[in-house]
Amino acid sequence: ILQDTLYRIKIMTNFNSMIGDRIQQARRAAKLSQEQLSQALGFNDRQILSNIESGKRKVSADELVRFVDSLQRPLEYFTDPFLISEEGAISWRTQASEPALTEFENWAKTLIGSQRKLAQMLDEKTSPLRFHLPITIKSSYEDAWKTADALVDKWQLGRNPAARLKDKVESEMGVMVLYVDAPAQVSGGACNLPEISTIFINRTHSLGRRNFTLAHELFHLLTWTTMPPPKFDYESDASLTGKKQSRQEHLADQFAAAILMPLASLQERLKDFDSKTTVFTKWVTTTAKFFLVSPKALHNRLRWVQEYIALLKEYLKLEPEKLHYDVPAPSLYSAIFIKRLHAALDKGLLTARKASALLNLSLDGLTDLFKAYQLEPCYDL
Repeated sequence: ILQDTLYRIKIMTNFNSMIGDRIQQARRAAKLSQEQLSQALGFNDRQILSNIESGKRKVSADELVRFVDSLQRPLEYFTDPFLISEEGAISWRTQASEPALTEFENWAKTLIGSQRKLAQMLDEKTSPLRFHLPITIKSSYEDAWKTADALVDKWQLGRNPAARLKDKVESEMGVMVLYVDAPAQVSGGACNLPEISTIFINRTHSLGRRNFTLAHELFHLLTWTTMPPPKFDYESDASLTGKKQSRQEHLADQFAAAILMPLASLQERLKDFDSKTTVFTKWVTTTAKFFLVSPKALHNRLRWVQEYIALLKEYLKLEPEKLHYDVPAPSLYSAIFIKRLHAALDKGLLTARKASALLNLSLDGLTDLFKAYQLEPCYDL
């Protein structure tokens, strides 16, 4: 009984703290001081609002309604623990227009918010350390290449880094990499939160494109402090939007290409090429497959490597989009994500119906997802 009582107290304390945090975020987004909001709410003393924002004082139902009216936010913004309320926490790599992403983004925010809440409920520890690259908007492409090379060495990614990059991002940075069924125009995105940063990857895209998206979004997470990305990070061939890539996105692409195709490893591949005996189309395809990138990404990388200038003349005669290889799409989400969800269900912190609703799956679909990660369902269908 005592343990149950303490647990309930903890849950209530966390709930009050969450409401206080979101009131503070909404107030700052509205550019209101504590004095101004206190006056609008009819509080006699600014300290009342200060205590609410710090989680020291509970908000009454009547007061919560007044916060909703004064800050122009829906009630769920303050009370839904499965919601991301932080401003500027997500950036999308896309070819789509902004309105087309609204529904998907709302779902993605709920997904990450639920994971953050479940991690807290499961008492998972997060590292206070934050990784950061010394890159700014004024940095050169050479700077981006050098930092990529340094990371390849530090993480011991080897000759074809894409094969190990996802695992290293998760293990070294504590970042959750999620494969999702995103709209076709969305390659992926990044969510930067202190407790549970995330990289989204559209699993319906080709393997090469998925790997490039991972490396590109890794750059954004590593430079978010000094160079936060825009909400919509338009790809270079975003014909639907007509938007041009910014300097920041060019740097991200250069970093991604360098980390996936290190120069030393590229030079090794060049030794295998003989212009008299090697079929060039085969060399392009096998080299792209070796690095687990697309032929187009390989071409863009070669443009900056002096030793390959002669090869580019041959490459330009090809149609890179027709040179492809692929592998089956990965399972939805990730092992970290699914194991956390399974643990929450097993401990009764979440119902199977709530879990299936969060993932837009039927109960049978949820069961199949667990089995894809070698986990037995911990609920009755």
